[in-house]
Amino acid sequence: MHKRLRPIRGLLLAFAIGITPTLPVTAQTGQDIAEARVAIEQFEAAFQAGEYSALLTAMPPRILNTIATQSGIPADTLVAQLETQMTAMMSQMTFESFGMDLQGATWGETSTGLTYALVPTQTVMTQPGSGRIRSNTTTLLLNEDEAWYLIRVDSTQQTSILRQAYPEFGSVDFPFGSMEVLD
Repeated sequence: MHKRLRPIRGLLLAFAIGITPTLPVTAQTGQDIAEARVAIEQFEAAFQAGEYSALLTAMPPRILNTIATQSGIPADTLVAQLETQMTAMMSQMTFESFGMDLQGATWGETSTGLTYALVPTQTVMTQPGSGRIRSNTTTLLLNEDEAWYLIRVDSTQQTSILRQAYPEFGSVDFPFGSMEVLD
């Protein structure tokens, strides 16, 4: 494994698996909601099918480029390495359920005009050595260049990378996620 990738390893699961704060609600068009729903359904289908390397395509290119720059690795090399690592990490876990609640989303728009939604996300999984866990997180759906991207944003590290790639999210408050051991 490339030496500079080690700190990023924990980020993989964090971004792959994606308490909504109180934000101003922005009226959304039916098209926004329909397109966001399709992006979520495609992500959930890839997740449930165990196509973990496909999940990286849901991440905005600006996020991948930010991570690549910080790691000193070309973006295409980074993506290939992350695909391998993500598949290996995710295959060690057993997923009981995974879902995003678009109806419970809080919608907004950045000062630069990017439409986004903060979507409550819940995962129930079994992790070796940790048992059965329920993870309650938030997934950021971001519409950029007419494409919807998904980013998990419930830790300081995740929001830091997001804000480096998208400074316009500097004033948006993101909730921290929670994990609960079920048994």
